[in-house]
Amino acid sequence: MVRIEGAGEKILKRLDVLTSYLVEGHRFAPSFRKHRWDGKEHLLTYHAKRDPPGYYFPIGLLFDVVDALKGSGEEHKLVGKRVWHGTPEVYEWNPKVILRPYQLEAVEAMTTGFMPGIGILKMPPRSGKTITAARFIHELQAHALVIVPSRWLLHQTAKSVGEALQVPVGKIGDGEWSTGLVTVATIGTLLAHRGGFRHYTIDGRLVKKKVPRDPLYTMLLDKFDLVIWDEVHHLRGKEWHKVFGDFEACFRIGMSATAFPDQAREQSKGGIWLKACCGRVRFDIAPSRLIKEGFLMRPTIELYKVQAPDLTPRAWDGDLLKDGIYENVYRNSMIAQRAKTLALAGNKTLIVTNRKEQARRLSRLLDGWGVVHACIFGDTPAEQRQELVEWLVSGKLNVLIGTVFGEGVDIPEVEAVINAEGGRDIKATFQRMRNLTISEGKKKALFVDYLDLTNSYLTLHSLERLKVYRSEPAFLIRTI
Repeated sequence: MVRIEGAGEKILKRLDVLTSYLVEGHRFAPSFRKHRWDGKEHLLTYHAKRDPPGYYFPIGLLFDVVDALKGSGEEHKLVGKRVWHGTPEVYEWNPKVILRPYQLEAVEAMTTGFMPGIGILKMPPRSGKTITAARFIHELQAHALVIVPSRWLLHQTAKSVGEALQVPVGKIGDGEWSTGLVTVATIGTLLAHRGGFRHYTIDGRLVKKKVPRDPLYTMLLDKFDLVIWDEVHHLRGKEWHKVFGDFEACFRIGMSATAFPDQAREQSKGGIWLKACCGRVRFDIAPSRLIKEGFLMRPTIELYKVQAPDLTPRAWDGDLLKDGIYENVYRNSMIAQRAKTLALAGNKTLIVTNRKEQARRLSRLLDGWGVVHACIFGDTPAEQRQELVEWLVSGKLNVLIGTVFGEGVDIPEVEAVINAEGGRDIKATFQRMRNLTISEGKKKALFVDYLDLTNSYLTLHSLERLKVYRSEPAFLIRTI
């Protein structure tokens, strides 16, 4: 946290506007309707119990605060300290791991200048964020915690970082709890041990109960001088950013292909927490640049029009996605048919969905056509996931359907990805593109999506995704 001293009311009001946001859905809160709450989350707050007491804001917002106060002409002082808990650690970099030019640019941008080691790194999927993160650890010489959103990424990240830095890596998650000079942890496990209020259903009633903090979690809080959050766009959540706030780490870095902290649409969803925890975006590289430089494959985006059933008069409700997307017999048949055609042509294919039921429906269709495939879900054991991926790569499977093929999943050999779930979110749209990695023998990167013309809301979602594809000059788009 940073404290502001000697600021008058004018400056405090100015900073309050800068460091607050209207919470999504605030209009429906009874406290807002009764004028007891202004509908905002305020990140500049007065802390009477801190030593010394005063107005504090999260350190990541310091970039914006300094810019806002330049030339204000009013007396004020910004006071903060970055605590170094351990001793500098000299890591021996693996000479076999060679960084690409843009990765070296990222390291330079993130570890030098004003507030080195605090900021957000934006790099496209399949551009090597994990290896770049390992180099951050090497350059900052810090004991590091890398926080990831899934069990899949836990093991994948630990392996890559350990190989680059040539050190044993601790793991917290998927039934493990071990720490080292470098530790990788899943956010789910950290949250479970953090304590706080939890909701349970007892005899049909929703009960709120306070869970004590695990001493193991407390012991972590002063153990690391660098915290790296992979897929940092998740910090918008109501609970996840609290974990990052618990760590008094000297260096704080967020990584994502899809962090948009300044986008207007992100603000009501808590997008400001990305900057509050990690600072502003310090390095941003577009997929088209990496395609032009030969580090990623140029994708072809196939867009198929879905025009049945006719849902034109339907308003937005909970069943529209079910009828128009997940249980749309016509649409699912199109998806399965395209997957079958790709499989018969020898393409290693992923089908991405966020619903198990849709995955099972697609699986039944592929079964009927004799397409060799499998499904992977969030509760699929790690060993089984890895085995199924190896089967896809070796050719034992033609198609994998799953709910876990979003962020961070690394299967370079995949040639085709089919988006079965639709959606309008710009982050998810980019994260689904898991097939841009260049791999030996791979000749193309095909991404299949659908223009849902059955309802105005679904059409709007499709056009939002189309806007994302058109934003990249290197993407080849075909409407079918």
